[in-house]
Amino acid sequence: MPPMDPYRGNHEVWARSAWAAIDAAERAKLPMEGFFDGLPFDAKSLRRMRRVDWSDYGVICERMEERAGGPEGCRRLLAEGYHHVIPEIRAIAGSLVSAKALYRIVLEVVDPILLQPLVTSFEDLGEERVLISVRLRPGARPCGAFFRGSIGAFEGLPGHLDLPLPEVLFTEIDDVHGIYELQLPPSRTLAARIKRAARTPIRAVAPWILGYTSEGTPIGASFGGPTAGDDIGLRVTTATRVWKLTARQADVLRLLVQGRANKEIASDLGCAENTVELHVTQLFRRSGTSSRAQLIARFWSEL
Repeated sequence: MPPMDPYRGNHEVWARSAWAAIDAAERAKLPMEGFFDGLPFDAKSLRRMRRVDWSDYGVICERMEERAGGPEGCRRLLAEGYHHVIPEIRAIAGSLVSAKALYRIVLEVVDPILLQPLVTSFEDLGEERVLISVRLRPGARPCGAFFRGSIGAFEGLPGHLDLPLPEVLFTEIDDVHGIYELQLPPSRTLAARIKRAARTPIRAVAPWILGYTSEGTPIGASFGGPTAGDDIGLRVTTATRVWKLTARQADVLRLLVQGRANKEIASDLGCAENTVELHVTQLFRRSGTSSRAQLIARFWSEL
């Protein structure tokens, strides 16, 4: 009988993250025979799951790295193809014209939902340079393959905007954390940015064009700045009217878009976690989305 994993059951990730990794491996034509040996799911059943244990996700990262020929092979695989297998991020990018804005949203909004065992931070260093820090929460299984692969995942993000790869200036990586300094590709010209933004609904253009809100506030204030509460409140009010939400669904939405897990939402609202899950399912139905990432993308780009 194999020894018990002391990390199992401590942390989970949204299964969508694991699907994307598998899709990237298959897209790169990595050998998949035996890939799921010892895991509690296969490629088919994984797509029916909502969450997977972080320990199992770590195994997927390690096997990807091994079958890609090592860290550099896995990095290239993710840099060149990871953005092709996450249409939810592409949906967010459709309303953006700045690579820096996309990094901020992914790190401050999307990743805290999909990859809850991680604590991430984003720092704007100016002149298209950014510093990204990612670390594991206590009790999560160490996984150096994840942090090494993250270099490629971060390099591939501008691909959502049809921009070239950033330059990686500095990395510091071990089994429980990663620090990445990137020089991002230049933003598009004003004409190109307007042309791209014009492809999205007119209500999505004003908040994102040129990386500033219509009031001139730099993008990102909505994700922690002094106007965050007001901006979220206005958007929730609009969502309540447009999506015909109940008062309780609006309460859940307000917390969900701030990156809260269902357990945290249940605690804040004083209700059962399965009640929150029902409200989230109704939010998907009323907003015409099928995942938290899609819902957040629509919340920030269309309301």
